[in-house]
Amino acid sequence: MPYYKASFSIWKYFPQVTLPNEKHLMDFLKNFNENSIILDIGSGGRLISKNIITLDKYQTLNTRVIADIHSLPFKNNSVDLIICTGTLEHIENPWLAVSEFKRILKSKGYCYVSVPFMQGYHQDPHDYWRFTMDGLKILFKDYHIEEVGVIMGSGSGLSWAINDFFRAFSDNKKLSEFLGILARFLFFYLKYFDIILRNKKNNKLFASGYYLIARKP
Repeated sequence: MPYYKASFSIWKYFPQVTLPNEKHLMDFLKNFNENSIILDIGSGGRLISKNIITLDKYQTLNTRVIADIHSLPFKNNSVDLIICTGTLEHIENPWLAVSEFKRILKSKGYCYVSVPFMQGYHQDPHDYWRFTMDGLKILFKDYHIEEVGVIMGSGSGLSWAINDFFRAFSDNKKLSEFLGILARFLFFYLKYFDIILRNKKNNKLFASGYYLIARKP
């Protein structure tokens, strides 16, 4: 189930700030078959597989359903799996969203969620929250939590911090972006420390992001 191209972006030609671990999600999806009802909330143009329902608040490439995450247009107990990655930080009320997830999930249905920890401010179109692992567990306290861990490690966290540190030297938007691009080229290698640190317990201390797998009781 490969990722299809979301849209053209010039940024793909520059070194990326973080090292996404897409394989982790793809491995988890192997637990579901083609008949499973899977919803990708906050897909942002991403199409993981053609049989996955993509949902976003705004019209983007590959988006099938336009809706507010706080009030999802799905029946109670109708979805097998909800994927929600890099989204909860951008909404006003993640507690309400997680409650909506529980409403539409079937009994023993799953959530696969990833959230930021050590990431700079990034509007899409707003940016409200950061989550610790403990905070993520509290957010999903009404679920059976099966796994919580690092999805992007301390290398990615440091890479993002240095990128925004460089950008802070100018209030001019274009110059600030140029300084960020310069930092990407100078320090792109830092994110690859995620691979070395992946099995280290203290990798969580400065991790760029965490994931959670939870099951509806």
